Amino acid sequence: MRTRAAALVAALLVGATALAGCTKPGTSTDPDSGSGTVGDAVNATTPSPTTVVAPEPTYPNDIVEYAKAAVAAWAGKDVARLDQLEAPGGTLHQLLDDCSNCYNTNFYLSTCPQTGPYVTCTFFNAVGDELRLRGDPSLIGKPHAIPTAGSVFDPITFPSDNKAYASLAMTAWLNRNDNRLKLLTKDSLTSAQVDALGGNRNAAWNFDHSEGAAGSIYYVWKDPSGHTMSVQFVNGPAAPTSGPGAQHRIVQFIYLP
Repeated sequence: MRTRAAALVAALLVGATALAGCTKPGTSTDPDSGSGTVGDAVNATTPSPTTVVAPEPTYPNDIVEYAKAAVAAWAGKDVARLDQLEAPGGTLHQLLDDCSNCYNTNFYLSTCPQTGPYVTCTFFNAVGDELRLRGDPSLIGKPHAIPTAGSVFDPITFPSDNKAYASLAMTAWLNRNDNRLKLLTKDSLTSAQVDALGGNRNAAWNFDHSEGAAGSIYYVWKDPSGHTMSVQFVNGPAAPTSGPGAQHRIVQFIYLP
């Protein structure tokens, strides 16, 4: 009796051990088996790429600010901005195409008078170059208010001919181009110093004649009231057109009321 009972207990223990090793079909007890919550892979999404939209260009609503922005774009070699402000083939585009770093681009604004439908803003740089930029006030707030035609870049020159040299100095005085006037005159005169002689720079000055006296030659301009402004040079051989000898050749301005 005791032997049969022991045999039964042993049989029950073997059955329990076999049941403990069984697993449910489709499941695993291995933590590395990859089992997880059904649907995880389906719910994972890839973020869609973000589209970057370039901001719309803006344009100054004042023609003077518009001209300044165009010059700044040229000086900074910002072709994209210059394309927005100046019509294709304009003076600033030509300057950008002609050379790189061959101009002093530190220009400052002098005047912006309006003549007819256009405004012409005059800019000067440190070496006396002059930029006259034409703007169309009817196009402010829109592209290409600086048209293709009408603007002028006038780099400083030092002509050997006295009359041409004097004409540059007279124009520099009338246009307030002090940097150019300083390079042309012996004492580095400013437009304010020439003003102090008494001449009216808003008058229409026209070349009248030249005359010589005591080793000097004078080139004389007159205004409509008969006032004269003379530009004096020392007589001598033909002057060079570059280098130190080409500069500061005008001895003085002389005004006679």
